[in-house]
Amino acid sequence: MRKQILFALAAAAAMNFPARALVQCSLTAVPLQTSSEGLAEPVGDIVLRCEGGAANGALTGTLQVSLGRRVANYIDAAYGRFGGITLSQEVGSGFFMVLPVSVRLLNNSVVFEGLNMTMSPQGTFGLKISGLRAEAGGTTYAALQFSGNEQLLVSNFQTTVAYSQPGLLSTTLGAVSRGAGPMTPTYLDFSNMTASHAPVATVRVTEGYASAFVPWRLDQYVTNGTRVLVKLTGVPEGSRVIVPDAVAGSSTLQPTTSGELGGGPTPGLYDPTGQRSLLLVRVQGGQPDGSGGYAGWIAGPGPQALFGVRDALVSGGTAWAVYEVKDANPSLIENAQIPIWLFTPLERANTDVVVRSTVSLAPESDQPGPVEDAPIPRFRAGAVVGNDCEAVGDCDASYWSRMSVTPVQEPSFSGASGGGAQAAYVLLKNTGGGLLEWKVTARYRSTTGWLALEREAGFNDYTVRYDVIPKNLPPGTYEADLVFQQVGAPKGGNAEVVVPVKLVVTAALPPPLPKPAIQDVVSPATGWGGPAAPGSVVVIQGKNFLDLSAVTVGGKTARIILVNPDSLTVELPADVPLGRVPVYVINLDQYSQAFMLETMPVAPGLVFALNENDDRNGEQSPAEAGKALQLYVTGLQLAVAPLYVKIHDVWMEAAAEPSGQAGIDIVKITVPDYFPTMSTAVLVCGQAPGQEGVCSYPRDVWVKAAAQ
Repeated sequence: MRKQILFALAAAAAMNFPARALVQCSLTAVPLQTSSEGLAEPVGDIVLRCEGGAANGALTGTLQVSLGRRVANYIDAAYGRFGGITLSQEVGSGFFMVLPVSVRLLNNSVVFEGLNMTMSPQGTFGLKISGLRAEAGGTTYAALQFSGNEQLLVSNFQTTVAYSQPGLLSTTLGAVSRGAGPMTPTYLDFSNMTASHAPVATVRVTEGYASAFVPWRLDQYVTNGTRVLVKLTGVPEGSRVIVPDAVAGSSTLQPTTSGELGGGPTPGLYDPTGQRSLLLVRVQGGQPDGSGGYAGWIAGPGPQALFGVRDALVSGGTAWAVYEVKDANPSLIENAQIPIWLFTPLERANTDVVVRSTVSLAPESDQPGPVEDAPIPRFRAGAVVGNDCEAVGDCDASYWSRMSVTPVQEPSFSGASGGGAQAAYVLLKNTGGGLLEWKVTARYRSTTGWLALEREAGFNDYTVRYDVIPKNLPPGTYEADLVFQQVGAPKGGNAEVVVPVKLVVTAALPPPLPKPAIQDVVSPATGWGGPAAPGSVVVIQGKNFLDLSAVTVGGKTARIILVNPDSLTVELPADVPLGRVPVYVINLDQYSQAFMLETMPVAPGLVFALNENDDRNGEQSPAEAGKALQLYVTGLQLAVAPLYVKIHDVWMEAAAEPSGQAGIDIVKITVPDYFPTMSTAVLVCGQAPGQEGVCSYPRDVWVKAAAQ
């Protein structure tokens, strides 16, 4: 469409100005490969070649070049700052001369104003636009527009000036510090770092394409060469982090290696007089975004070993070092290993610490477009860096970690709705080399929330516990996956292992019985605690007593006479052991704590008294003098005859006879016929063979004088 418009304009011009010939032009460029992370990447020179003009004719006007992306050159025409952009006239085959024009920026376009040049005697001319920089991404196109004294017919109105692809690939290996230290060597060099056996993290950087790593060159519009920003996170407070001063890449005489990616550690050997090869130099004073500072190491003459190391900057648990490309072979895809040694404080607790390494192109920035005094080149902060094992060709190397996942038991469970959690375990093992970092998540197929993980991430060998929880689930079948992922696995190899988990939930079980508790064991006669005798009646006081509760005393089953939620009336076994014995109340499988009860052969307890007519003795129903009084007594099963009863001040012998009530005997006496009407006390005494006599606590009874 654009081409048709240009041809239409040319035709109209020919009708209106028959004396002027159309100038035929072609637009070309040699596109550059750029880093897709870049915010100020160079694009290829744009060349416009034309013919059909007047011999030695003048060409005046304004030329505008538009890019498909934001222009990154900073232009300040008032001060003659054109950001390195030039417009040149071809003065010989392949030779160009810069034209004095004014340059200004218009969104994603650059405008050259005040163009004034002379065509060749053949009516031809060529123009070249150089030095443009733009935000990278995909393919970048350029288009030209001219307004002036000539009408230019361009057969191809746009041309490709840049392609982009990731400029950085990497491998980043963390390190594990399993305790304090080690002690930092007095003299810092590569050999002493290796000899210290300090934990080492490794960052390997690889070009995404040949010439992605560009050394700094003397150019007022370029602030630095390609830089890489290396960071170590999770560094314990007070630690020292040591990094090399310079790193020899894969194309050098001997590359720098950490020993973590095969072979042993080597400092590297670089020859500045040989063919070009990759060299990274640490930037002294580099900022956390990779900007600022200066190269802290300068190569001398001849081959040299790179033994120099020094402290990286550490702040807030993060250490960082900035490296700048000082040499590279533009025809090769090169890589370099950067070892990072960690020395934690000697007084640190002996716990495992995992530090993780990251890398990015630098300086990092979030400011695309023309930014005054911004670094050039600069790169997007947070750009994703792909793995480099395919580029290097070691994706299947034995030094990579490999994650093995083995369930300890069959991950199939059943449980009642509302039931308790069931624990299970999965073994994780590193079957390769280096540091295995892993994480695990629960991926549900329907209902969520019934799996609980003991931990969600870790490193190297570990036994992961998980719990299946049917508590809040209705009856049914539930399925989920435990997804184990290896972090940073090369090429994604065995990076994810799935353990399917199945839970069948059945109908809810009845609620669990409450656990009984004993507070005291007392006599029914007094309500006080004290010794009890075999076959006697006691009252167990406490809580959570049920009809199905059982009682044992000294390991013998006791007979329960009466059940209340807070009390149990119990007949002690006739063969209960004597001494201090434990009393338990049991609700099926729920046991109370033991209550220690003292037992002795005879322990009388006067529970109540009935008059001769079986009325309960009391103030309103006294026993009549000269008539019988029935005493209901417990604790006499092992007592020998006779018993002794004291009523008021009179002692008399008596005998016990069964009452028909468990654990209770009747002791009958006759109230002396001369007793007046009164309230008095009665007690019962008995003894076991070979034992001293024991009496009950006195109990009040009421007597009325004999009828006259």
